[in-house]
Amino acid sequence: MATNGTQKLTLREYVGTVGVDSGTLFLVDPGYISDTDHLKEQIPALKKGVIREEKAGNTSMANNLKRLVKEKGEILKLIFDWRGFCQIMPREIGNCASGLIIPTHADGGYKVYTIKNKNGDITKLEICFATI
Repeated sequence: MATNGTQKLTLREYVGTVGVDSGTLFLVDPGYISDTDHLKEQIPALKKGVIREEKAGNTSMANNLKRLVKEKGEILKLIFDWRGFCQIMPREIGNCASGLIIPTHADGGYKVYTIKNKNGDITKLEICFATI
């Protein structure tokens, strides 16, 4: 814990253990994977948006929409086609299905800590994959 005079700046707190049985941790907002019907409806609309933005010459917006189409497709694969999802999942740390894939290359229980600022807001999440 760091201090500035008498004012507390950060607080590291153990919050639990995350279990891994696939050698991979997947960090994602559950809201992204909860409404599959909405996801299925969004993809065609996003694809139309890509075409519209490309025709208008808005390359940046078209690329952003392409990224969303890819991410939402990955989420559907995660939910409905686990084997297919495993084939597209990065083998090294990286983004996938609107989340973050973190290969641990081992199974186990890993301690999780939060770091909070002086207001008690979480500013950092720490997952310990090895004993230091």
